[in-house]
Amino acid sequence: RQVRDSQQSEGPDQIDKLIAKILELELSDDVETVFNDRILKPSWLTELLTRLGNRGGIAPTMKVFKWAQAHPEYTLNEFHYNSCMRALGREGRWRDALQLFDMMRAASVAPSVVTY
Repeated sequence: RQVRDSQQSEGPDQIDKLIAKILELELSDDVETVFNDRILKPSWLTELLTRLGNRGGIAPTMKVFKWAQAHPEYTLNEFHYNSCMRALGREGRWRDALQLFDMMRAASVAPSVVTY
């Protein structure tokens, strides 16, 4: 499998292109089809999750988060969790945000000052 970094291959606009494709998906569609074996570096995945949370709401954000969580090429970090918790909080889903916080700790991902 060829691993490509969106920053090196197409620049910052690639995130906006991915967001548009993800937001076009139906809830039942697989987010894998959007990435076409493309692996984003951790900072670009954080940016994608943050922008999705700002533009598309929690459903597409969590769809990408869960996909990355199950993907063998990704190791989620505090920034990924924080982006999703922020999106959950923005929609008033505090219990879900706390559940994600518990998942973060269970995955041995240390929270930061930003997390709290």
